[in-house]
Amino acid sequence: MAKRIHISINVTNLHNALAFYRLFLDAEPTKETEDFAKFELDVPNLNLALNVIPFEKGKGTLNHAGFQVNNAEEVQAFGERLERAQLSPVFGKSVAEKHKVWAYDPDGNEWEVFFE
Repeated sequence: MAKRIHISINVTNLHNALAFYRLFLDAEPTKETEDFAKFELDVPNLNLALNVIPFEKGKGTLNHAGFQVNNAEEVQAFGERLERAQLSPVFGKSVAEKHKVWAYDPDGNEWEVFFE
């Protein structure tokens, strides 16, 4: 079952976003690169990713949402359940070579199930 809720948002300036989220969450990021940062919190049970992506007209700040699970077997089981429900999941690997599965709602909103 889900370990953490995952929300990924687009930001235009990572430095400014990190300054806000460090204070807002009272936490430090668990991962930070030039164009990405991630906060993994137990309270609230959240995995928040910040992605530096220029905004496009008509596209909001939500990049995608998802569930962080405990291991690759849980990712596979989640994907198989989505297949049985005929939700057309997409299996693949992340940039970090971790197994993931994605599904898209009728409006194209991306939901990701992963472990890391």
